[in-house]
Order: sequence, then structure tokens, then C-alpha cells
Amino acid sequence: DFITKGLSVEVKGAYNTYYVFKQKRYGSVETYTPYYQSALESPGLDINDPSYNKTIVYRVSGQNKRLSYSEDNNTRGRDWYFEASLRYNRKFGGHNVGGLLLYNQSKKYYPKTFTEVPTAYVGLVGRLTYDYKSRYVGEFNFGYNGSENFAKGKRMGVFPAVAIGWVASEESFLRNSEVLTWFKIRASVGQVGNDQIPSTRFIYLATINSGANGYGNLGVNFDQGAGGIGEGRMANQDVTWEVSTKYNVGIETGFFNELKINADFFYERRENIFLAPQFSEISGLPKDYTNYANMGLMENRGFEVSAEYVKRFSKDLTVSVRGNFTFARNKVIDDGKYYAYPWQDQRGVRYGLTMGYRAMHLFSQEELDNMPDYYTQFGLDKQQLRAGDIRYEDRKITEADMTWIGNPAMPEIVYGFGASLNYKGFDFSFLFQGGTNRSSYLSGGWYFYPFQADRGPKFMGNVMTMFKDRWTVDNPDPHAFSPRLSYGADANNYKTSTWWQRDSGYLRLKNVEIGYTLPSAWASKLRCSSLRIYATGVNLFTVSKFISDYWDPETGADAYPMQRQVFVGVNLTF
Repeated sequence: DFITKGLSVEVKGAYNTYYVFKQKRYGSVETYTPYYQSALESPGLDINDPSYNKTIVYRVSGQNKRLSYSEDNNTRGRDWYFEASLRYNRKFGGHNVGGLLLYNQSKKYYPKTFTEVPTAYVGLVGRLTYDYKSRYVGEFNFGYNGSENFAKGKRMGVFPAVAIGWVASEESFLRNSEVLTWFKIRASVGQVGNDQIPSTRFIYLATINSGANGYGNLGVNFDQGAGGIGEGRMANQDVTWEVSTKYNVGIETGFFNELKINADFFYERRENIFLAPQFSEISGLPKDYTNYANMGLMENRGFEVSAEYVKRFSKDLTVSVRGNFTFARNKVIDDGKYYAYPWQDQRGVRYGLTMGYRAMHLFSQEELDNMPDYYTQFGLDKQQLRAGDIRYEDRKITEADMTWIGNPAMPEIVYGFGASLNYKGFDFSFLFQGGTNRSSYLSGGWYFYPFQADRGPKFMGNVMTMFKDRWTVDNPDPHAFSPRLSYGADANNYKTSTWWQRDSGYLRLKNVEIGYTLPSAWASKLRCSSLRIYATGVNLFTVSKFISDYWDPETGADAYPMQRQVFVGVNLTF
């Protein structure tokens, strides 16, 4: 305040370092394994034979060795952060004005990629705020950030944001309302940037591979050679920040000082998304060559509604109920790729959908016999296909028939609701969460598909009880759970398709808790200021057609299943 009232300066910094040094000492010792003497001298002799010698002898294996020494997985790390800010907050009558100007810089040593070159970031943040009698609210923010991943002239990005709000309940015509006790309308638009290119750094610099093919069969005896060097990743001087522009309009309402209902509508447009472009085979680049460019464009839109009701019936009884519902749907606008078939084009499609085949039913022998001679599925003609195989849409099934199927793996609709009750010293609460508009696929290789394991023991694997409902001669159901079983790799039945697609929406009891807090007089006798006993249950049950038949819809088939957990505890405060 010595310069002007409301002005303050703050400087902070941090420095962290660590080093992990591991030493190993290991050796070996002789081992003695007991045998009957005849077991070693006459391995085929029956143990009940009168001539069988049961004298115990020992076979010695291994050697006694002194301990060896080695160092293993030594790791180190070091980073520092610096921040300096200038802040201003002051009130002029009914006008409240605030401001912030913040500079930050950081450096992290020994990163995973280009270990000897530390990562570095620098940024400048600004904010201006204004409100008039807490009725009209405005805020402007900007970020000016620099990234090491882009070339000079491309590495600095400016990301502004602005928000406005009107608290209508502070107006004279609503200020004393006992019904509509809170009403606010707000809107915002802003940008954020991303510079994290997948699994690489310094995309604007070319790299050189020292392990390229070289020359051999040199020298007098043709036994000499030399390694070569070659061009690795080509430089991309044009790559720059990925930018997301977000729009939001929201309404906040409160009724009777007990019920709150809020609604938000949002839209996001993400541009310059880092994607790996396609390369033609005639370009001369390696088949597995990967680079990145600002090629992607997506949009995401949706809404969110939340409500909370809190009622205090007496000094001893309080009840609250809350819930929320969110819907969000995205769409790929551009991915910079060429598609041979229009129905496989990802543009205009929701991100996260699966590419697969559309299945119809299981073949009957009569249906196969009546198929035209040119009919094939994945190179199998009508003579090679068998009754009980999956029939797919179209007359000649190849990879060209794959299309986008189902819903995304991430739910488009997320919701939750819960309640809590406090009565004297007792408390009780619960929370449900759920998701829908999502698809999962019954897959997982040999641990799901029977007799398909491509490892020893060959063509084994799990046989789950659900495969009892399969096509057989005695059960020629065209809509059985499983097609006919086959021993060894199957070219037709285990493709990703709508046959193995399932709705994996769910509703889960995420948390439930009951507790009791002793009166303070009782707690003081135990020499503590408060004591609470409680029991908590986590993931106690899930309502889902998917989980009742298969596995947890959130973890999938190839992950450890979600655990039910129960805790009993005591909270003590002294």
C-alpha cells in the first residue's frame, strides 16, 4: 500500500532435487537334493523291487560363490519454479476493481525424451476484474506462453478469455423476493493452448539416426564393415500451438434459500490438433515413419444441469439432496487424412467410435446352400463357411466393409445423485453415479474366445459359462450368444462387429457412509475434543445388464475388476 492502496507484490520459488542409487549384491550356493541311490543308478527300476537300493544319497548342484556387486536403475531428477506477481484490489464506492499480472518460469532436468536437454516453460498471465455492487460482473484474462516444442516465431501463444455476469437477484425488483432468492446469468468465451506433442519434443528440428544400414564385406578378408547414418524425423518449422476455444452460457437460480438449480450450455472448438499425417509409399519414407502437424479439428457441445436441496427442519435435523446430469457429444470435423471409402471417413463422426462390421445372424446350412457361388466373407467361400458362422451385411465381405459402429467407449451421458442426513449426532450419506450412451465389445483374445490362444498350450484359453449358449447342431439358434466353436484361429467369427457389441451403461452405488459423533461432554471424558465412529462402503453394487452378464463396464475385460470395499473407523480430535 505504500505506493497506492490495494497494490501488493508477491514472489515465490521452489527447487526440488532427488537421486536414487541402487546397489545389488548377489551370489549362489551349492544345493543338495536327496535321492534313493537306485533312482540315480537304475531310473527304470520299480521301487518295490527287492534289489531297489533305498540308501539316500545327495546330488550336488550349483557352486558357492562370493557375493557379486552391481548398480541398478539409478535415477535422478531436478526442477525449479519461479513466480512473481503484481496484484491490485480496491473498492471505489460501489465499484470493485481487481488486477493481476503474473510471470512464471520453470525448468525440469533429465526428462524422458532427450534426457540431457531440460524442459523449459515461460509464461505471463494477466487478469482484470470488475463488479458494481456485486450486481454486474466482468472479467478479462490472458495468457502469453512460450513452448520449447516450436520454432522461433511459432513458440509464443496468446490465449485470451472474457466473462460477464448479471446477478439479477441483486436488482431492486428481486432483492426482497422470498421465492427467487438467487438469480444469475453468465456467459464466457476463452482460449487455451496445448503444446504437448505425443511422445516427442522439438518437432521443429530434424533428427539423425545413427543405426542406419551401413556397408559390409570390406577389407582384405571381406570381414570388415561400417555402420551408417540416415535421416530420422524431418523438421516441421510450421507446427505451433493447438488451440481450443470454449463458449459457455449459464444460469444459476435459488429458491427459498433452500433449493439451487444451475444449468450450463457449452460449445468447444479445438483447432490445430497434433496428428500424424499420411505418407505416400512413393515418398521414399520408411513404412513406420511418424511426424506430427497441426491437422485436426473437432467440436464438442452439450449441457449440464445440477440441483441441490438443503432443508434444516430443526436444530437437530438437516437433510440435503443433490444431483447432476451432463450430456456431451463431439464430432471430428477434419483429420487431414484420405479415405478410400466414404463410409470409413472419420470426418463428421463422433470421436471414440469403433471401426467394425455389421453382423446379421448365424448361418444355417440351408441359407449357405442357397447363397450365390460368388459369395465370400474374408476370403472364405460358401463351401468353406459353415453353419453357425456369423453372417455379415453385404455379399462379399472384406476390410472395405468396415464402418463406424456403436457408441463411444466414454459415456456421452454422465449423471449422479445423492443425499445426506444429520440427526443429532448421527449422520448418513450416499452417492450414486452412472453413465450411458456408451458401447463395449466382448473381446480379449484367448482369455475370452475359447480355443484361440496363439501361445502354449496352443489353441487353449478360457471357456466361460456364457458360451454354453452357442450354435450347435442341437441348438441351431441364429441369434445364440456365440457362433459355433472352432479349434484354432478363426478367420470369420471373432472380428470386431456388432455381434460382440454391447450397451455398457451402468448405475453404481459409489459411496455410502453412516456415522455417529459423540456429544462433546462424552468426548471430553475421553480427553478429546471430538470423537466420531463411522462405517463406509465403496462400490457396493452396480446396476447394469453388461456387468450382470460379463464384467465391470468401467474397467473392461483386461483389467483388475473394481473392488467392493468396506471401512470402519474412528476420527479423534484432540
